[in-house]
Amino acid sequence: MSKHNNSKFCSKYENCGLAINLEKTKYVCMGEGKEILKFDSGEEIKTCTEWTYLDIKINQSGDNTTEIKHRISQTRKAVNALNSIWWHKNITKNGKLYIYRTIIQSILVYGAEVWQIPTREINKFYQQKWIF
Repeated sequence: MSKHNNSKFCSKYENCGLAINLEKTKYVCMGEGKEILKFDSGEEIKTCTEWTYLDIKINQSGDNTTEIKHRISQTRKAVNALNSIWWHKNITKNGKLYIYRTIIQSILVYGAEVWQIPTREINKFYQQKWIF
């Protein structure tokens, strides 16, 4: 357990008119070392092993394999749901590409900016390019 000087952190919140709800506030400590953050007043912010932010799961190991699998699964469901559009003869190829780029790719890469991706997962990710 380590004590950190978090008064600067608290003062920034208070300057904006915010208060920290310590019952709800937790943080994910990346890596092996788990610390409980203590304020000067003795209050603590506890750690957790997994955290969800904007429907993106972040865990302490930094491994996004589960999140990537979830994104691929969601993308497959969307492709299957739009199956009638893919086979519709009155929708042009450009129209289908527009739908693919706006809906399918958005689902697949949602939250990707925070992923730490191992090489094996990058290969799985690139295999998800569907060709019409």
